[in-house]
Amino acid sequence: MAKLYNKIHIIFEHTSLYLFLIAIVLFRLPSFYFLPGGSALFTTQVLARILIAFVFLLKITENLHTNGEIFSDRKTRTIILLVMALFLVQSLSIVSAINHEAFLFRYLKDVLPGLLTFFTFYFFRSEYRKIIFAIVLPIIFNSLYQFIAILDRNLFMDIAKNLIYDRHLSFILYDLDRGRIYIDTYDEAAIPLLFTANIVPSPFLSYLLIGVTAFFSFISNWRIRILMLFFSFISTFIALKKVKPQLFIILTLIIFFIGYLVNLVSIRTLGFSFLDRITLQEKVEDVTSLSYRTEQIENAFGMGLTSLFGVGLGNYYDNLTTKARTPSGLYDRNVLEGTEGNLHNIFAAFTAESGYISLVLFLIILVMFVRSDMEILKRKNKYKRALVISFWTIFIFTLLNPNVGGAYQVFFWGTRGLLLK
Repeated sequence: MAKLYNKIHIIFEHTSLYLFLIAIVLFRLPSFYFLPGGSALFTTQVLARILIAFVFLLKITENLHTNGEIFSDRKTRTIILLVMALFLVQSLSIVSAINHEAFLFRYLKDVLPGLLTFFTFYFFRSEYRKIIFAIVLPIIFNSLYQFIAILDRNLFMDIAKNLIYDRHLSFILYDLDRGRIYIDTYDEAAIPLLFTANIVPSPFLSYLLIGVTAFFSFISNWRIRILMLFFSFISTFIALKKVKPQLFIILTLIIFFIGYLVNLVSIRTLGFSFLDRITLQEKVEDVTSLSYRTEQIENAFGMGLTSLFGVGLGNYYDNLTTKARTPSGLYDRNVLEGTEGNLHNIFAAFTAESGYISLVLFLIILVMFVRSDMEILKRKNKYKRALVISFWTIFIFTLLNPNVGGAYQVFFWGTRGLLLK
C-alpha cells in the first residue's frame, strides 16, 4: 500500500510540475486563441491562469496534508504575511469601485493571478532550473513573432487575424502604425537567465538569443525596452562575478553594432530611430508621452486620498475628470483602455487603485526584497543572482508602464516566490 501511495505521489508531483511549466510558457507568449470562435475565454493567457490556479490548489492541499506548516522560515513568513495583507487591501478596494466590471476584470486578470503565481513559484522553488528554462524558451517564438510583424504586415495579418487575441492585436497594430513593436513579453528581463549554465544547450545559442533580443529591443523603438536591455545586460556581468571581462567587451561591441545597424535601417524606412526617441526629437510622441505620465501620477496620488482604499482596482479611468472621447471602433476602444485606462507607474497604480495603505505595504515589501537581494548577491548561487537581476529589470519597466499582464506576473511576483527560502 505504501509503494502504491508513493507511485501516485510521484505521478502527482510530476503532473503538477509540468502543468506549471506549461503555464509559465503560455504566460511568456503573446495571447492566442486556442479554440475557434474568437472568445476571450479561449485564449492561452486565460488557460495559463486556469493552470496556475489548479496547480496552486493541488500544491496547497499537498503541503497541508504532508507538512502541516507551509512556511517555516521566519523572514519568509513575514514577506508572505505582507503580500497577503497587500492582496487583502486590494480586494477590499471593491467598496470604492464605481465600475465593478472593471474591478473584476483587473482582479481576475492581474491581481489574483499575481498572488497565485507568487505562491506557486514558491512551492516549486527547488525546481528553479526547469522554471528558468521555461522562462527562457519562449524568446525563440517571440523573436519569430516580432520578425514576421516587421517583415511583412500583410503576411502577419493573414496569420494573426483569427489567431491572436483581438485586444492584443489592437496594440500590435497601433504600435506598428507608429513605427514601434508591441509584444508585452519582456524578453529583456530574461537576459540574465541566459548566462546561467545548463539552461540553454550551448553558450553560443545563449549569446545568439541575447543578440536577437537586443535587435528587437532597438527596432521596437520603445525606450523602456532599451533601458531594460542595458540594465539587465550590465547588471548581469556585475552580479555573475565569474563571467569573463573579455566576453563582456565582445558582447557589448556586438550589441552596439546591432544598435548602429538598426538606427540606419530605421531612419531610412521610418524616418526616425530609437536614438531620436531617446533624444526627444518628436514633441508629440517623445516629449508629450513623458509629461502625460507625470500628469497620470499626479492624478493617481490625488485619487488615493478619496477613500481608505483608493478608487478601486481598474477604476482609475472612471474617476478621471477629463477623459478622451470614447471611440466607436473595437480597435480604438482597446487601445484607449490600455493607454489611458492603465496607470503607467507601479507606485501610482497601488495608490490610486487601493489607497495609501497598499502603497505603504508595497514599499515595506520592496525594502524587504532589497535586503533579501543584497544577501543573495553575496552567495554563490548564480541562478538566484540572475533571478534578482530579472526582477529589478521588470521593476524598471513598471516605473513608466502599467504593472499588468501574465508575463509581468511571472517576472515580478513569480521570481519573488522563487527567491524565498
